[in-house]
Amino acid sequence: MHWFETTYQARLRQDMHYDPRARISVVLSGVFFEETPYCSGRRQPLDTLFKSTRARHSTEFGESGARVLAVEPSEDTLDELDIGTEKRLVSLACTESVSLAALLILAARANDRKAVETACIELLSLVRNALRERHKESRALRRLTEEARTAILDHPEQAHSLSGFARRAGVHPVYFARAFRSATRCSISLFMQLQRIRKSMVLMQNPALALGRIASEVGYYDQSHFSRHFRRLVGCAPGAFRRKLASQHGVSFVQDGNGRSV
Repeated sequence: MHWFETTYQARLRQDMHYDPRARISVVLSGVFFEETPYCSGRRQPLDTLFKSTRARHSTEFGESGARVLAVEPSEDTLDELDIGTEKRLVSLACTESVSLAALLILAARANDRKAVETACIELLSLVRNALRERHKESRALRRLTEEARTAILDHPEQAHSLSGFARRAGVHPVYFARAFRSATRCSISLFMQLQRIRKSMVLMQNPALALGRIASEVGYYDQSHFSRHFRRLVGCAPGAFRRKLASQHGVSFVQDGNGRSV
């Protein structure tokens, strides 16, 4: 298993192409847009992508460019997980994938091969599950859920509601909830919490920002509420996560959408 980090220049556009090897990629910094023959989406820090060697895609990077951690699993690992090398491209941004992405980054930076392999295999298991569910999704369902997902990604601090999304989509809330859960593998409320925690991971790398202020900026009423959610979703307290990053690296591994280290 091989891993490396790559920096992509600002405003770079890569036309339709294939990657030379199947890989898992975790976005470390910046924002970019990716298009395939059947869908498109925005990628941001802690998003996880899986692409096989036959998955055609084009990529366009924003004003800040981007930095990506890539892990190339062996074909034997892919076969054992029943993923194979067929044309496959999966984007993960669920609770489990963000937690695993954070662990993968820390393990890769520490050059801990065993921890990298463990996190990679768990991420590939999520990819396998997503592929099994994909055939159940219709084009209309993907469009509806992608619109809701984008709204939450753009403004995680806002109080988004299931009923509001369903009303705008013109469908029953129960139907929309089922569609969203099928596409993202979690409820809208949990997905919103996840994006708030992800935004807090970016903000907490600024030592001048107190955790109480970070909690407020990402939409929590108080620090204790924020800390409970962070511990539940990430597996440790926000202060411990902040200290671990500082002790290992001394620099940020994620940035905001404009490329500013925060």
